[in-house]
Amino acid sequence: MKIIHCADLHLESKLSTLEKVNKEGPKIVRDEMLDAFDRMIDFAKDNGVSCILIAGDLYDSKSSLRVSAINRIKEAITENDEISFYYLKGNHDMTDLSEIFEDGIPQNVFTFNSDGFTSYKQEDVVITGMELCEENHASFASKLFLNESDLNIVMLHGQDVAGSGGGIGYNINFSRLKGKNIDYLAMGHVHSYLSEDLDSRGVYVYPGCLTPRGFDEDGEKGFVLIDTKGGHLSH
Repeated sequence: MKIIHCADLHLESKLSTLEKVNKEGPKIVRDEMLDAFDRMIDFAKDNGVSCILIAGDLYDSKSSLRVSAINRIKEAITENDEISFYYLKGNHDMTDLSEIFEDGIPQNVFTFNSDGFTSYKQEDVVITGMELCEENHASFASKLFLNESDLNIVMLHGQDVAGSGGGIGYNINFSRLKGKNIDYLAMGHVHSYLSEDLDSRGVYVYPGCLTPRGFDEDGEKGFVLIDTKGGHLSH
C-alpha cells in the first residue's frame, strides 16, 4: 500500500506582508497553494496511493477562507472518494470540519480528537492519532497502546520540547514515545523536511509545508510517499 504524508499546507494564508509589496500577490500565491494541493492528489491517483495523511494545519485560519477555496478543497476530496483522507487538526485548524462540509463530512474523510487516541485499520496498516492541546500534551503518551504485530503509523502535530514556539500545547517530548511500537510517526508543525530515528523500530518524519509561502520557508519540503511493500514501512 502507498500512503502520502503531508502537513502544514496553510491554505488561504493571509500573506499580509506580501500584500504590502504587491497588492495582487496574496491571491496569486493562495491560488498556487491550492494548485499544489490538487497536484498532490493527482499524484496520488496516478501512483496508486490509497490514503493521504494530513498532519495538521490544512488551512491557515477560518477567517481567511474564501468560499471559492472551500469549494475547491471540498471538490478535491469528494471527487476522489477512492482515496481515504486522514485529517488531524493542528494549531491553525481551529474549527471543526463540519463547518466546512456543511452537508456532512464525506465518508472518505477520517478525523481525530483530543480526548484520546483514535485508530483506523486500512489494509495492512493501523493509523492512530490524537489532537494535542494544552490540557493533554503532558500526558498523551501514556494513553498510546499499539500492537507489536501491527504496522503502526501515528499522527501528531507539534514539535520536540527542544524546539521553540508553537505554544505549550504543541510541544512534545519524543522520548516518551520510544518503545511504543511506532513504525512511522507522521508529524506536522515544522515547515521543512526532517526524518530521524525515533527508536530502534521507528522513525519520526516532518514533510515540511507542501509549498513555501515566502523566502523565509526554505529547505526541503513537499510531501512524503510511504510504502508498505513486503510488510515493512519505507518512505
